[in-house]
Amino acid sequence: MENLWSGIIDVPKTIPPVTILRQQATMLGQTTKGILQAEVKHYNEEFSKGFVYDFLIIAPALGNYKYQLLEIRHGVELYPVNIETEKSIGDDVVGKLNTAGINSAQSSDGWVFTAETEDDLIEVLKVIFRSNKSKKVIASLVAQSSN
Repeated sequence: MENLWSGIIDVPKTIPPVTILRQQATMLGQTTKGILQAEVKHYNEEFSKGFVYDFLIIAPALGNYKYQLLEIRHGVELYPVNIETEKSIGDDVVGKLNTAGINSAQSSDGWVFTAETEDDLIEVLKVIFRSNKSKKVIASLVAQSSN
């Protein structure tokens, strides 16, 4: 029998969104010298609805306190990716991201930013990680963990 799948599987060179999140989770732990950690938690959606991941900042010294910084969602294809943040973070970054050509919309709980490409996703994450709210949360967790 002829292999009907032969030659059709072309693995994309694009880095999957979850891989980018996991790399950043590792880097947060390194940056804070282990005071904080991050976890990328996967949620199963209904059949064929897509993939959902939470990016959680964890403070082990505070009883493993977890703060959800963002959530990403995408279909079976890697892009586009929707990145959801709480209102205070979204309010802080929406202007910068709209200027960068990233589409945004308010949700019932905050903001949703749409990354059409890997480069867009990296830009959205960079702006969210460097937002005033993110910096305050990280500084607060580090300070409380150091006592």
